[in-house]
Amino acid sequence: MENAMWLGSIFGPLLLIMGIWILSYAQNVVKILASVKNSPAAFWMTGFVNLLVGLTIISLYNYWMANLAFLVTLLGWVMFLRGLLVFFFPKVVFMTLDTRVKTVRLWGLLPLIWGFGLCWLSFFA
Repeated sequence: MENAMWLGSIFGPLLLIMGIWILSYAQNVVKILASVKNSPAAFWMTGFVNLLVGLTIISLYNYWMANLAFLVTLLGWVMFLRGLLVFFFPKVVFMTLDTRVKTVRLWGLLPLIWGFGLCWLSFFA
């Protein structure tokens, strides 16, 4: 459980900050997404980073319990799968990258809620 607390205390604030930033600056996020779509190197790098971080989380902590461990493990698997998708199915990822402000704001709720859950369970529970 110590690894889960450590990972949650890192990724919780990160996701919380990212969620707030996405909701506050959705137009900038749209510009960044369009830029990443037009740059194969940036697109590859996002896949590489997701794959690396996902595999690191999975190797450090891969437990499916109904507590903080679930959120941490799920985060690792989501990042790992997202990295695999970028490498092996880039056209699918391109099709799902919606660059409308309303959609970006809606997707911004996911890291906000996930980050809040990780922060709450890591620091206050």
